[in-house]
Amino acid sequence: MLLYIALESVTAIWSRNVDGKKDRIAMVNTVYNAAISGLQAASLKLKVSANNVANANTDGYQKQQVTTQTGTYGVEVKVEKVSSVESPNNIQTGGEPRPDAPSNVDVAEELFEMKAAQNLFEANFKTLNTNDNMLGRILDIEAWANLLTSLGIS
Repeated sequence: MLLYIALESVTAIWSRNVDGKKDRIAMVNTVYNAAISGLQAASLKLKVSANNVANANTDGYQKQQVTTQTGTYGVEVKVEKVSSVESPNNIQTGGEPRPDAPSNVDVAEELFEMKAAQNLFEANFKTLNTNDNMLGRILDIEAWANLLTSLGIS
């Protein structure tokens, strides 16, 4: 959250400056938004998998899955119930599974999904750290440029 506040402050300051500087901060902001949405998607994937594992032995429970899609400002996420191929004996008249039908959760598959969510989280966290380092370097360059300008050195 602190990085977000600092980034917003820098954005406000740089938006008043020359156009070339705006491009640099826009790039940093875009990477930041993509990394944050990726972290949120990974967290939701982990939460849904944990919920599936917790309900694996609950009769009538339908597995949930998270689907992700690239959006304008990052990752768009949607949680959906997964309907498995049921035998006619396990389906009620409305097409819904019977409450006493066994769960369609495969615990081994969920553990694999949890590991994938962990990898997704770590990758987006590294992206966020790299973005933070890049922002720091941009600020250092700008500080040196302003210092040299104030000293009359071009």
